[in-house]
Amino acid sequence: MTNFRLSIWNLNLLLAGLCLTAAKPASAASLTAIYTGSAGAVSQVAATFSTSNPGAQNQYFYTSVINGSGNLEIIGWQDTGSALIRLNTVTVGAASKVASTWIYDSNSTNYLGTALVNGSGKLEVILWYVNADGSLTRKGSYVSSQTVTDVAAAAPRNTDSIFATASRTTGGKLAVNVWCVDTSGDITACGSVTAGTVSQVSVAFDQQDYEFLTAVANSNGDLEVIAWEWLAPSSILREGSATAGSVLQVSAANFAYQRDILTAVVTSGTKLEVIEWSVGSSGAVTRLGSKTGEAAEAVAICDSVFCRNSLRQSRTEPRIWRRNSGRLLPSLSPRSLASTLRRR
Repeated sequence: MTNFRLSIWNLNLLLAGLCLTAAKPASAASLTAIYTGSAGAVSQVAATFSTSNPGAQNQYFYTSVINGSGNLEIIGWQDTGSALIRLNTVTVGAASKVASTWIYDSNSTNYLGTALVNGSGKLEVILWYVNADGSLTRKGSYVSSQTVTDVAAAAPRNTDSIFATASRTTGGKLAVNVWCVDTSGDITACGSVTAGTVSQVSVAFDQQDYEFLTAVANSNGDLEVIAWEWLAPSSILREGSATAGSVLQVSAANFAYQRDILTAVVTSGTKLEVIEWSVGSSGAVTRLGSKTGEAAEAVAICDSVFCRNSLRQSRTEPRIWRRNSGRLLPSLSPRSLASTLRRR
């Protein structure tokens, strides 16, 4: 259990870390912490912006953490442009894992969604309405009958009023759920399926209708990317899939509103590898290109909208972070890898 630190960087990127430091690879743009905020001891961290325009003055964002008491704690923060101000804190019950995503309902209302492994080991999802002052009001929630050990969450970047979770059950299987959000902020279970044995889970929407992908480490320890389509009102159709080499960790994000996703993985050789995948009209998953980079122990990739670089507002791109030897390091953006990642 280590103390929590939050930093704002000069590229207008959000970093939520466990008292880790930042460094600049020789070929990357200058990256300097401008100001930071801190909180108590935590064991898990997830971070989400409150709008699709990170970097704006008076930007709200939220960190969902497992605090020193083992409870889910959501902390609101405001970036004033010159300081990082801690806002209100909401504490929920016991939890061991947490993921968060930004969700829009059909009226374009902004919600923060949290998915967690609660104190009973169940998958639980909670919706939070963001008030004008940045405070949170709890809305709907749903406790699944599934017992799980890990969870990831993602939502489409439009007003589809849905979000998806990928979780690892206590039996080691992949569980995929879709959740519907109504105009009152209530949550309804809108489909659930299970798949094979996994040890790592991640999920991302590909911006095509109700299609999303899970990126997992399968029973062989290999990266497997599976395409899914939600069929209203309550069915989830498994489409194509593709595999790559052995991985220790995986994170996934959509690439710039395309039917592509990027996976950032830690390979079995403890190297960072970025792979681009495309989903065809029939749901087939195709590997487009990849790049192996620096040494890494852990990796995270930000969504293309919510990790926007304000110096390039005309186009969005994901950002990749890796941890090596206890230090948190920014890796090159996927666009800087364009010579080896095939762009269409």
